[in-house]
Amino acid sequence: MGTYALASTLALVGCGGGSQTTFTPLGSAPTRVHWVGEEHFARAAAARYELVLLPGLGGNYVEGEGINNRGWIEGNASLHGDTAQHAVFWTEGRKREIGTLGGPNTTSNYMNEAGEFSGGSEIPRTDPHLENFCGIPTGNPTHLCRPFHWQDGRMTQLPTLGGNNGMAFGVNSLPQVIGFAETGKRDSSCVAPQVFDFKGVIWQSDGTKVTLPPYPGDTVSLGFSINDEGQAVGSSGTCGPVFSAAPAVHALLWRHRKPVDLGNLGAPLASASHINNRGQVVGVSGLAGSGLFHAFLWQKGVMKDLGALPGGVFSNGTSINERGQVVGFSADASGNNTAFIWEDGTMKDLNRLVHASSLHLMIAADINDHGWITGDALDAKTGKIRGVLLIPIDDAASTREGF
Repeated sequence: MGTYALASTLALVGCGGGSQTTFTPLGSAPTRVHWVGEEHFARAAAARYELVLLPGLGGNYVEGEGINNRGWIEGNASLHGDTAQHAVFWTEGRKREIGTLGGPNTTSNYMNEAGEFSGGSEIPRTDPHLENFCGIPTGNPTHLCRPFHWQDGRMTQLPTLGGNNGMAFGVNSLPQVIGFAETGKRDSSCVAPQVFDFKGVIWQSDGTKVTLPPYPGDTVSLGFSINDEGQAVGSSGTCGPVFSAAPAVHALLWRHRKPVDLGNLGAPLASASHINNRGQVVGVSGLAGSGLFHAFLWQKGVMKDLGALPGGVFSNGTSINERGQVVGFSADASGNNTAFIWEDGTMKDLNRLVHASSLHLMIAADINDHGWITGDALDAKTGKIRGVLLIPIDDAASTREGF
């Protein structure tokens, strides 16, 4: 799941072949990580975690995004010189660089149990309106962005809704792919650089697509996650850059293609990031009269404020597993992010649950049903962003490369 900033503090959630490279542990790490099994599921609420570093593509940042119950991971990494970003697929101790649809950059988001994932890839054509729909900071000049579905080692481009750009975000087991795409309709009320309206969309496995309408009164919508029951979540609002506050007025659940407003925590600025198969939803909402945002958990018609970590004034829930464990990040007033896990009614700083190192865990992006967590960390020694995997263990005594 790509994690994107919304108004600097609110985050929305977040191919062909490629080289395959073997990666091995750093040094002589004493802890052996076993393959995913029931023993890990039973220890999903373990007090500590082993921290595993995900190898990148030669640049200065790596993002751990989606993870499934097999322990397969997808994410993004910059190339040498940080002039481009490609999606990466890590599985069984190996990494695979994912290509593009002809442009310089690609970005990936959530993954299903079969190892399929989706995202956005730039194409060779540049965007005359400089909308930067893929949201990739390395894009210069800005290229058009097209949604894709990656399956069985191949990237398939998905159609837009008649406009130039689109982005896929999640994929369930059917598979249905969810995201959003431009309609081609110019909207004079759009906040620059956005020019065209866009709508949430579900791309069906039979090649058809379903448009997800905005809440009545809103003009645009975004789809972020879809479960195996076909329930979809996202947001709707006014036309503006897709990764800004404008399209996030209402956090929505679509049932039978009809938008249901999940409510908010006091201020009409909210977005739903992820839904599990139990119908539990996480996301972020504005607080009444404060200008602040907190992560929420919505279930059975009730939205619960998950709060923030000590010293934090913002938080965002990015993912929830079938056990009801929530991950995300909390931030202080200066915008410094700290990764968290919320379980048993308590939000915990993940940095306090791993062996001390120069790494500061900033964002927890996804969590599988065994409690394995992917995310990003800042290396204080090098200034690099490192993709990480956290595995629940009895004694987290090592930081290592590979898994």
